[in-house]
Amino acid sequence: MDRLSGLGQVLIGLLLLFAWAAPVILAKLFADTLDRAPYLISLSAGIGAAVLLAVARWPSIRGALSSGGSAGAGTTALLLAVTFCPTWAVGIALGANRAFDRSSPVARECRVLEWQRPAKGRARCLVTSWRGQPAESLSDTLLQGGAREGEAGIVCTPGQTLLVSTRAGWLGWQWIAEVTAR
Repeated sequence: MDRLSGLGQVLIGLLLLFAWAAPVILAKLFADTLDRAPYLISLSAGIGAAVLLAVARWPSIRGALSSGGSAGAGTTALLLAVTFCPTWAVGIALGANRAFDRSSPVARECRVLEWQRPAKGRARCLVTSWRGQPAESLSDTLLQGGAREGEAGIVCTPGQTLLVSTRAGWLGWQWIAEVTAR
C-alpha cells in the first residue's frame, strides 16, 4: 500500500481530531447540563472503558507498538477506539440524558442579575438560582432558542423576570428545556 502524501496525512489528522472532539462540542451545544459534573463522570467512564479495552487487547497493542508502527488494520482500529472512548462517552451520555428524558418540565421564575459579554467566549445571562447556588448561568444560545431566524432572542436586563423550564434528565442530570421572558 502506498503511503499518504504530506497533505493527505495532515487531512487525515485533522479529520481524526475533529472526530475525537466533535462529541464533546456537540454535547455542549445540544445537550448541555446545569453542572459540569456529568462531563467529568462521562469522561471518567470513557477513560475506564478505554483502559479496560486496552488491557483486554494488550498483546495485540504491544505487538503493534514493538513492530515499529507497522500495525494491521485491526490494531489500528483498536488504538483509535481506545483513544476515542473518553470523548465519545461524553457525547453518548449527555445525548442519552436528554434524548431519553421523559420527565415533565418544571417552570421556575428567575430574576436577571447581570448580562455578561466577555472579551472571549460566549455571552451569558446570570439569573437567581433555584438550587441554592449564587447564580445560574444561561448561555446566549439558550436565550436565542425560541427566536426565529432573523429575530433577536430574549434580551436580558437586570431586574427582568425570566421563566426557566428545567427537566430532570434520564440520568438525573438536570438541563434547561426552555427560557422565556415574563
